[in-house]
Amino acid sequence: MKNISKYSKMPLQTISRKVWSSFIDGLLLLVLGVLLTLTLGFAVLKNNNTFIKYNDQCFDNISEMYRIQDESKLQILHENSDRKVLSPADYFDLYIYKQIKLSYKNFTDDFKSAGITLEVNEDDYSKLLNDELAYYFVNYKVTNNINIEMFNNKNPLEFFKEEILFKNIKKEYYVDRIDDLPIIKSDIAIKLYKHYSEIEKNTDLYYEFSDAVLEIRNIGLTDLKKYEVFDNHYVLYNEAYSIMSKYENIALVISFSIAFALLIFIPSIFTKDSVTIGKLLTRTREIHNDDFEIGRLRIVVRSLLSYLIYIFIVAFISLFSFGFENLKNILFSIGSIDISFLILLIMSFVFMIMNFIVIVLTPTHRSLVDILTNTKQMDTTTFI
Repeated sequence: MKNISKYSKMPLQTISRKVWSSFIDGLLLLVLGVLLTLTLGFAVLKNNNTFIKYNDQCFDNISEMYRIQDESKLQILHENSDRKVLSPADYFDLYIYKQIKLSYKNFTDDFKSAGITLEVNEDDYSKLLNDELAYYFVNYKVTNNINIEMFNNKNPLEFFKEEILFKNIKKEYYVDRIDDLPIIKSDIAIKLYKHYSEIEKNTDLYYEFSDAVLEIRNIGLTDLKKYEVFDNHYVLYNEAYSIMSKYENIALVISFSIAFALLIFIPSIFTKDSVTIGKLLTRTREIHNDDFEIGRLRIVVRSLLSYLIYIFIVAFISLFSFGFENLKNILFSIGSIDISFLILLIMSFVFMIMNFIVIVLTPTHRSLVDILTNTKQMDTTTFI
């Protein structure tokens, strides 16, 4: 015989308390899940030989790709580091200061008339062999036979000037030279130097050059992917990252599943009145829709349906930790259906929105989980 719940005479729970109850449980799940992932999850991964193998492969190939980018001068590595490159802003400053020095070398009197005296050594100013942008297009592509068809039978230097440099930076800013790099005109170089040295703001000009330089570098980086050696490292890196991230995702799911069991599933099954911390703090209790006490099996089903909502948190952590591409990696397969975090994220989001819509639209504010399990939540704040 079914027992009538002692909370059957209590009013139904309000929307705000239902939301707060879920929010508190979700927040605690997030905190404990992250802690378990960072401790237990990653501790297991660090002792897994397969994960270690692909982790090393991943970072070895990253190092090689950065080395090639540094060699081509499209990325500049920090000293004593094979995985840390200059920021875009630092890369631009390195480039433009050499250009300013080149202009100073050729128009020294104009600079001195503006009250600017610079010390220029042989390696300080831009030349074909050290210019961060020209070097790739004029030297590196030719030496390594990278997408030579791009030149369309033009001289590499002329191609760089006509099709790359002057299509991104105004030609009138330069004094062109035959068989050599163009030089930034002295008045333009002086303005850039004053902005660079914080003597006088020339923000528009500075950002015009900055945007153009970084766009040219991106053209080079995109073209570098056609280099067979670089592409081989990129393929090996992607393969390793895909496998490595799959292990990380599994560790994430297991860690959060343990957290869910500790915070929600076990308390719901084994505590008096089946309360979680969220329900305890908001004084919410669940009973059968016909006012009976809720049975164990029904509690289990409710908990599993709730997990489908909370898996949204796990998928979002995966997104922000490992990126969107990682979401598409397959976690497991059910028959011919591949399940990824992206699929779980979509399922969880749709279920969560449907759950909330049902709460708002139904007169009794029962959730979709309540309806599916034939339960309801009661407000016990006045219960004695």
